[in-house]
Amino acid sequence: MSYAIMRIKKLKTKNSVMGALRHNERSVDVVNADPSKKADNKLLAGVSRGVSRAHHIFGYEVGKIRKNAVHGIEVLMTASPEAFDSSESFTTEFSNRSMAWLKKEFEGAEIVSAVLHLDESTPHIHAVIIPTALNKNDDKKLNAKAYVGGSKHRLSEMQDTFAEAHASLGLSRGVKGSKIKHERISRMYARTNDDAERTLKELRSFKPVRSNHGLLVKESDAEKVTTANQTRIKKLKKKVIDAVSGRTNDKNKMKAQNAVISKIKEKRAAENEELEAMKRDFAGIDKDILEKALKQARDETKKKANERIADAEKRAQTANLAYTELNSKDVDQSEREAVKKNRANHKLHDTDLGL
Repeated sequence: MSYAIMRIKKLKTKNSVMGALRHNERSVDVVNADPSKKADNKLLAGVSRGVSRAHHIFGYEVGKIRKNAVHGIEVLMTASPEAFDSSESFTTEFSNRSMAWLKKEFEGAEIVSAVLHLDESTPHIHAVIIPTALNKNDDKKLNAKAYVGGSKHRLSEMQDTFAEAHASLGLSRGVKGSKIKHERISRMYARTNDDAERTLKELRSFKPVRSNHGLLVKESDAEKVTTANQTRIKKLKKKVIDAVSGRTNDKNKMKAQNAVISKIKEKRAAENEELEAMKRDFAGIDKDILEKALKQARDETKKKANERIADAEKRAQTANLAYTELNSKDVDQSEREAVKKNRANHKLHDTDLGL
């Protein structure tokens, strides 16, 4: 099955717009392009000197540009490689339909450059658009939201309409909601080169295990050396495969993460069980009944506090009375000190109130 492929990228600075235009014009080196086929590329819309045109738009036509404005939109349109091998007229028909779709979706914006690149392994159209639109005062401003919206739903709709425009060519839409992400060619090349360099380094450092002085005296010794070499070669092959495919061994990390997750789940289960028990305890209790019980408990607490206050006041009054009588009598100093101490012990304190 062949697919209709369309990708959109927002260009958030002037420099990124200029870089995309230079890529389109092949005024810079393109790693995966064949320089001998540069003349085969076709300009389908816009101008051949797109960088100059973009400078003019930004400098004279759109006025003051917001700091967070999207300066350009990059659109790539292509199909599965095998689709271009089906017939000679496929590329022409695909180009015509793609450009008709592009002009309809970005009506009002300026397509600075749209080029059919035939100097790479798979033909594709690369378009750079400056999203100009008229505001309420009929002034030309940058407004990417008017074309690509502010959410993924709009981009998904554009994928739908692009696939519909090419359905009669036998092309299908990609999987809706797929999590697969496109990897830029430059990043893929860099990652591949790094992996290749590491692999070559290990291959160069590989040294076979030999017996004493490099001589195999016994057959059993030869078997041991052969087995050791085969083991090392298997390990090295595994490293090469892991490097090429980009896989890493995360078993220990996954094990630790799973242990943490299990502990969290156990803790949550215990908390849920405790919550359910509390719910069962309070199940069937009416709100009015609960408020009445709370009021009764507060009243009882207040009553007990008042009783303690009255008792403390009574004891303090008794102590004061005894002190007064003591002062009116002629008693010795030791008895006077004992009464003072008793009076001090019966003064009104917070501890006497039980608060």
